[in-house]
Amino acid sequence: MQGRDVMTLFIDEIHKFYSNPQNVKAFEEWRKKKHENKNAATKESSQINGLGVRRHSKPASISL
Repeated sequence: MQGRDVMTLFIDEIHKFYSNPQNVKAFEEWRKKKHENKNAATKESSQINGLGVRRHSKPASISL
């Protein structure tokens, strides 16, 4: 298969996916859940790393 043929096939498959309302609904639900999980993981990571303090911040006792 030529590169152009592969790209056309890829675009056709994307079009088919988005033409189906059930696929779009499932995708939106997945995207929302992924975003919520990412926010929860970021919040949890901040708490583990010192209650929101950046991991790479310089200690207060060091002056530059």
